[in-house]
Amino acid sequence: LVDSDSYLDPQAYILRPDVVLTISKEILEEPTHYGRAKTAARAAIETLKSAGKEGRVKILEREWPWLDRMQKEVETMPDTEDEAWHAIKERIDITKIIPEDYGLT
Repeated sequence: LVDSDSYLDPQAYILRPDVVLTISKEILEEPTHYGRAKTAARAAIETLKSAGKEGRVKILEREWPWLDRMQKEVETMPDTEDEAWHAIKERIDITKIIPEDYGLT
């Protein structure tokens, strides 16, 4: 049942148990929550692009530019959580969060 739509839909493909386990192994290698999130995004995009090129999942032509765009965004993300925080903190309403609750300074 899980496999039934995985060849027709990128969302179904990325949720296949074998794909989830492969990506999970990469995620677990990261020591921080931020690193895990970045790794998850990168691995999911790379997995979909590879599977699409190899014909393991149908990716519509209009979806390829979005995968490329997401990949570029992930590649430009700061390397660490602290760097990411300093990059965005001037653009958010600091009164709505307590940075110290998240280990941010």
